[in-house]
Amino acid sequence: MSSSTPSMALSEHTAPAIVNRKDTLTSPIFIAQKVYRHDTIPRMAKTPEDQKPPASPAAVAPEQEEAPENIRGFASLRFPDFRLLWVTAPISSAGQSMRAFANAYQVYQITGSTRALGLTFLFQAIPSLVFSMFGGTLADIFDRKKLININQVFQVGVALLLGFLTLTGVIKVWHIYIITFFAACMGQLELPARQAIIPSIVPRAYLLNASTLNLTTQRISQLFGPTLAGFMVGSVGPSAAYFFNAVLILPAVIVISRVKLVEAPRRPIKLNFGVIFEGLRFAITTQVLIAILLLDFVAQTTGYYQAMAPAIAKDILGQGPFGLGLLISAPAFGSLVGFVSLLMIGNVKRKGLITILSVLAWCILLAIFARSHVFIFSLGLAGLLGFVDSIQMAIRQTTLQLLAPNEKRGRVMAVNSILSGSANSLGGAYMGFLASFIGIPNALTTGAIIGGSMALGYLLFWKKVRDFTG
Repeated sequence: MSSSTPSMALSEHTAPAIVNRKDTLTSPIFIAQKVYRHDTIPRMAKTPEDQKPPASPAAVAPEQEEAPENIRGFASLRFPDFRLLWVTAPISSAGQSMRAFANAYQVYQITGSTRALGLTFLFQAIPSLVFSMFGGTLADIFDRKKLININQVFQVGVALLLGFLTLTGVIKVWHIYIITFFAACMGQLELPARQAIIPSIVPRAYLLNASTLNLTTQRISQLFGPTLAGFMVGSVGPSAAYFFNAVLILPAVIVISRVKLVEAPRRPIKLNFGVIFEGLRFAITTQVLIAILLLDFVAQTTGYYQAMAPAIAKDILGQGPFGLGLLISAPAFGSLVGFVSLLMIGNVKRKGLITILSVLAWCILLAIFARSHVFIFSLGLAGLLGFVDSIQMAIRQTTLQLLAPNEKRGRVMAVNSILSGSANSLGGAYMGFLASFIGIPNALTTGAIIGGSMALGYLLFWKKVRDFTG
């Protein structure tokens, strides 16, 4: 993201003073201000203490705003700090995708076991379940940018260590398990902070657009990362993917330090057991949030086909490292098409219905994918799986950011990290063990039936979720 000066960012977040109420009630500026109210604009003060200006103004000048219905395409790139993140995020994310590819490839090459492959994901799942809520609390207490950068530097060290162990020929499966575990621990302490900063960079009305753009760059990285990793592993070896991963993280460390966050003042929080789980209580009482999260969790946990990609590519489709890279990249390409489609459409009204139908379509496609033995056909199906998944993913993240207040946003996003983040890791472990007993095709079909049944139940019997519009 190309940057602008800090003073420009500040001027874009300063609301004009209202001098004459009678004149302003009908003025175009006042009407525009009513169309967009950022969640951090202070309410009219009732006491002298309340009349003090906020430490961090967060209202965007209404006369510079588009009407919400016109927010589509690349509209959020008008905000300099979001541009910075948007340009650099896919670079570091591509590096992480390369490391994940190399991890899975090495484990399966060393052991030839789907159980051992599944254990790789289990070691990623445990930190998601244990540390996400604590990470969300840290995100609501401490500087979110510092939390992100601490993790980024740690991940550079992890990539270098894996590269050194591989290059020297001493790498063992247990090395990958342990290093993956600690990398996932740090990642879960940082992830809620990363997810919580977008509402501090763009106005509320732009959240769906910004979230979709952000997810688009992630999918671009997941499209090219595994493909590049497959080429490097096949031509040089896994160590090259690890070392390149370390290099790609460095730009993000520099950029996040330059981003200016404009946040509403956060009330002081005392770290205790009750505070840590406040985000979970908020999600449960807001029924739509927990319903959408649980639907995604069940579908992804029982049908996480990507975890078995090395085995599918080698044993079912007869492919090597490059074919594996294409198979892993195909869902990212489909997601990219889905996100671009959402950007062009703009804000969608029937968020609940579209989410349910997307999950149902994903389960149907998964059942077909499970029975395919043709590489090209499987690539196409994987792309379609990524397409329909991207729709519900963008709506889910936007719903969380819209409904969660700033002082709880880190902890609410932690609930998303636990359910959505751990779904992939738990799904990988579940799929590895189940496939070792009944085979990969039957394991995937079972997951499609479970997830599809839940989505159908939502569609027929849960009106509040089905009719949710945001």
